[in-house]
Amino acid sequence: MKRYISILILFSILIVAVSGCTNNTIQNKTFNNSGLTFQYPGNWSDNATITWTSGDNSQNDTIGTLGNGNVTAGILYINLTKEPLLKSYNITTLGNLATASWKTGANGNNTNVISQTSRKVNNLTIVEVIYTTPDPVTNVLYKYYYVLTGKQGQSAYILRFGAPEADFSKYYPQFQSIANSIKVE
Repeated sequence: MKRYISILILFSILIVAVSGCTNNTIQNKTFNNSGLTFQYPGNWSDNATITWTSGDNSQNDTIGTLGNGNVTAGILYINLTKEPLLKSYNITTLGNLATASWKTGANGNNTNVISQTSRKVNNLTIVEVIYTTPDPVTNVLYKYYYVLTGKQGQSAYILRFGAPEADFSKYYPQFQSIANSIKVE
Protein backbone atom coordinates (compact mmCIF):
# COMPACT_ATOMS: atom_id res chain seq x y z
CA MET A 1 0.00 0.00 0.00
CA LYS A 2 2.86 2.38 0.85
CA ARG A 3 4.35 1.62 -2.54
CA TYR A 4 1.12 2.71 -4.33
CA ILE A 5 0.94 5.91 -2.30
CA SER A 6 4.60 6.67 -3.11
CA ILE A 7 3.97 6.09 -6.83
CA LEU A 8 0.83 8.26 -6.70
CA ILE A 9 2.74 11.09 -4.97
CA LEU A 10 5.62 10.82 -7.45
CA PHE A 11 3.17 10.83 -10.38
CA SER A 12 1.39 13.91 -8.95
CA ILE A 13 4.70 15.76 -8.58
CA LEU A 14 5.62 14.89 -12.17
CA ILE A 15 2.27 16.21 -13.49
CA VAL A 16 2.64 19.48 -11.58
CA ALA A 17 6.24 19.92 -12.78
CA VAL A 18 5.37 19.28 -16.44
CA SER A 19 2.28 21.51 -16.39
CA GLY A 20 4.47 24.52 -15.65
CA CYS A 21 6.37 23.94 -18.90
CA THR A 22 3.55 24.95 -21.24
CA ASN A 23 3.46 28.42 -22.72
CA ASN A 24 0.03 29.80 -23.61
CA THR A 25 1.12 33.38 -24.30
CA ILE A 26 0.35 34.89 -27.68
CA GLN A 27 3.34 36.46 -29.40
CA ASN A 28 2.98 40.10 -30.39
CA LYS A 29 3.13 41.25 -33.98
CA THR A 30 4.94 44.37 -35.18
CA PHE A 31 3.25 47.12 -37.15
CA ASN A 32 5.71 49.10 -39.30
CA ASN A 33 4.46 51.57 -41.92
CA SER A 34 5.24 55.17 -42.96
CA GLY A 35 7.76 55.63 -40.14
CA LEU A 36 5.48 54.36 -37.35
CA THR A 37 6.26 51.19 -35.42
CA PHE A 38 4.44 49.50 -32.54
CA GLN A 39 3.66 46.09 -31.07
CA TYR A 40 0.12 44.69 -31.10
CA PRO A 41 -1.46 41.41 -29.96
CA GLY A 42 -0.68 38.40 -32.14
CA ASN A 43 -4.32 37.32 -32.19
CA TRP A 44 -5.35 40.54 -33.98
CA SER A 45 -5.63 40.45 -37.76
CA ASP A 46 -4.60 43.03 -40.33
CA ASN A 47 -7.11 44.75 -42.60
CA ALA A 48 -10.06 44.80 -40.22
CA THR A 49 -13.04 46.81 -41.46
CA ILE A 50 -12.97 50.36 -40.07
CA THR A 51 -15.57 53.08 -40.47
CA TRP A 52 -14.05 56.52 -39.93
CA THR A 53 -16.42 59.13 -38.55
CA SER A 54 -14.03 62.02 -38.14
CA GLY A 55 -15.10 64.06 -41.14
CA ASP A 56 -13.15 64.69 -44.33
CA ASN A 57 -9.99 62.56 -44.35
CA SER A 58 -8.86 63.46 -47.87
CA GLN A 59 -5.53 64.80 -46.58
CA ASN A 60 -4.91 61.66 -44.52
CA ASP A 61 -3.57 58.25 -45.54
CA THR A 62 -4.95 55.18 -43.80
CA ILE A 63 -1.83 53.10 -43.26
CA GLY A 64 -3.31 50.27 -41.26
CA THR A 65 -6.41 48.63 -39.89
CA LEU A 66 -6.24 46.00 -37.17
CA GLY A 67 -8.74 44.13 -35.04
CA ASN A 68 -9.85 40.91 -33.43
CA GLY A 69 -13.56 40.82 -34.18
CA ASN A 70 -14.47 42.73 -31.00
CA VAL A 71 -12.14 45.70 -31.28
CA THR A 72 -10.82 47.76 -34.15
CA ALA A 73 -7.79 49.95 -34.61
CA GLY A 74 -7.37 52.36 -37.47
CA ILE A 75 -4.03 54.06 -38.13
CA LEU A 76 -3.78 57.32 -40.08
CA TYR A 77 -0.69 59.15 -41.30
CA ILE A 78 -0.70 62.88 -42.02
CA ASN A 79 2.25 64.35 -43.91
CA LEU A 80 2.45 67.71 -42.17
CA THR A 81 4.86 69.12 -44.77
CA LYS A 82 1.85 69.15 -47.15
CA GLU A 83 -0.44 70.80 -44.60
CA PRO A 84 0.79 74.42 -44.14
CA LEU A 85 -1.72 75.24 -41.38
CA LEU A 86 -1.10 72.08 -39.36
CA LYS A 87 2.67 72.13 -39.92
CA SER A 88 3.19 74.94 -37.39
CA TYR A 89 1.34 73.23 -34.51
CA ASN A 90 2.92 70.87 -32.02
CA ILE A 91 1.34 67.48 -31.24
CA THR A 92 -0.38 68.70 -28.05
CA THR A 93 -2.00 71.61 -29.89
CA LEU A 94 -3.18 69.30 -32.68
CA GLY A 95 -4.77 67.08 -30.02
CA ASN A 96 -6.44 70.09 -28.42
CA LEU A 97 -7.85 71.16 -31.79
CA ALA A 98 -9.32 67.70 -32.42
CA THR A 99 -10.86 67.55 -28.96
CA ALA A 100 -12.27 71.07 -29.27
CA SER A 101 -13.95 70.21 -32.58
CA TRP A 102 -15.57 67.14 -31.01
CA LYS A 103 -16.76 69.07 -27.96
CA THR A 104 -18.41 71.74 -30.12
CA GLY A 105 -19.98 69.20 -32.45
CA ALA A 106 -18.11 70.64 -35.44
CA ASN A 107 -18.11 67.21 -37.07
CA GLY A 108 -21.88 66.95 -36.78
CA ASN A 109 -21.80 63.83 -34.64
CA ASN A 110 -22.76 62.89 -31.10
CA THR A 111 -19.24 62.66 -29.69
CA ASN A 112 -18.80 62.85 -25.92
CA VAL A 113 -15.19 63.54 -24.87
CA ILE A 114 -14.49 61.83 -21.55
CA SER A 115 -10.80 62.67 -21.02
CA GLN A 116 -7.67 64.07 -22.65
CA THR A 117 -4.10 63.68 -21.43
CA SER A 118 -0.60 64.16 -22.80
CA ARG A 119 2.48 62.17 -21.86
CA LYS A 120 5.87 61.07 -23.16
CA VAL A 121 6.42 57.64 -24.71
CA ASN A 122 9.80 56.69 -26.15
CA ASN A 123 10.75 60.38 -26.30
CA LEU A 124 7.55 61.27 -28.19
CA THR A 125 4.65 63.38 -27.01
CA ILE A 126 1.42 61.46 -27.29
CA VAL A 127 -2.03 62.90 -26.76
CA GLU A 128 -4.62 60.41 -25.51
CA VAL A 129 -8.33 61.10 -25.79
CA ILE A 130 -11.12 58.82 -24.65
CA TYR A 131 -14.52 59.50 -26.14
CA THR A 132 -17.83 57.85 -27.03
CA THR A 133 -19.86 58.10 -30.20
CA PRO A 134 -22.50 55.94 -31.86
CA ASP A 135 -21.36 53.65 -34.67
CA PRO A 136 -22.69 55.27 -37.87
CA VAL A 137 -23.88 51.93 -39.26
CA THR A 138 -25.30 50.06 -36.24
CA ASN A 139 -25.90 53.04 -33.91
CA VAL A 140 -24.29 50.99 -31.08
CA LEU A 141 -22.43 53.25 -28.66
CA TYR A 142 -18.67 52.77 -29.06
CA LYS A 143 -15.92 53.98 -26.79
CA TYR A 144 -12.65 55.04 -28.39
CA TYR A 145 -9.06 55.49 -27.28
CA TYR A 146 -7.55 58.04 -29.67
CA VAL A 147 -3.78 58.46 -29.72
CA LEU A 148 -2.05 61.28 -31.60
CA THR A 149 1.73 61.44 -31.94
CA GLY A 150 4.42 62.33 -34.48
CA LYS A 151 7.13 64.85 -35.23
CA GLN A 152 6.29 68.53 -35.30
CA GLY A 153 6.18 69.96 -38.80
CA GLN A 154 6.87 66.55 -40.37
CA SER A 155 4.38 63.83 -39.51
CA ALA A 156 1.38 63.07 -37.36
CA TYR A 157 -0.06 59.65 -36.64
CA ILE A 158 -3.51 58.90 -35.29
CA LEU A 159 -4.29 55.53 -33.77
CA ARG A 160 -7.97 55.08 -33.01
CA PHE A 161 -8.90 52.01 -30.97
CA GLY A 162 -12.58 51.24 -30.55
CA ALA A 163 -14.82 48.73 -28.85
CA PRO A 164 -18.47 48.63 -27.83
CA GLU A 165 -18.74 50.74 -24.69
CA ALA A 166 -19.66 47.69 -22.58
CA ASP A 167 -16.42 45.90 -23.61
CA PHE A 168 -14.02 48.86 -23.58
CA SER A 169 -12.56 48.34 -20.07
CA LYS A 170 -11.62 44.77 -21.01
CA TYR A 171 -9.50 45.96 -23.96
CA TYR A 172 -8.21 49.29 -22.64
CA PRO A 173 -5.03 47.75 -21.11
CA GLN A 174 -4.17 46.28 -24.54
CA PHE A 175 -4.71 49.66 -26.17
CA GLN A 176 -2.39 51.32 -23.65
CA SER A 177 0.24 48.62 -24.11
CA ILE A 178 0.23 49.32 -27.84
CA ALA A 179 0.55 53.07 -27.22
CA ASN A 180 3.47 52.43 -24.86
CA SER A 181 5.37 50.64 -27.65
CA ILE A 182 5.00 53.43 -30.27
CA LYS A 183 8.17 54.57 -32.04
CA VAL A 184 8.48 57.10 -34.88
CA GLU A 185 11.45 57.23 -37.26
